[in-house]
Amino acid sequence: MKRIVFIVFIVILISTCKKDEAIFETQNAEVSAQTGIDTSFKHTVIPNPCHNILNLYLYFPRPSPVKIQFFDILGRAMISPVMVANLNVGYDTIQFDLSSFNTGQYILICTYDKGTLANKVVKQ
Repeated sequence: MKRIVFIVFIVILISTCKKDEAIFETQNAEVSAQTGIDTSFKHTVIPNPCHNILNLYLYFPRPSPVKIQFFDILGRAMISPVMVANLNVGYDTIQFDLSSFNTGQYILICTYDKGTLANKVVKQ
């Protein structure tokens, strides 16, 4: 049952992701009144679609531990172990080698101390 719910979540997420996102696009620069999630954390992935190398650009207004995960559209984790990084204030870049991934769509999920950010990633 959990797997079905996760797959439905991924399908909804893929269908709502914008194809062309501006660098460091964010919905808000403060805590959302509806969700309580701090949306001042920003991220983007370039290039998207990618061939083998994917750059994740992050901005953090305060130090935060970050967990980064890749899932395929069936909800299977693609990177094991999950990458965990403690990032400092400011801009940071993390590069991923996706050469072992098959062509297709993936979900990149960044979980930090105040919430979760997600991006659809296309591997060509």
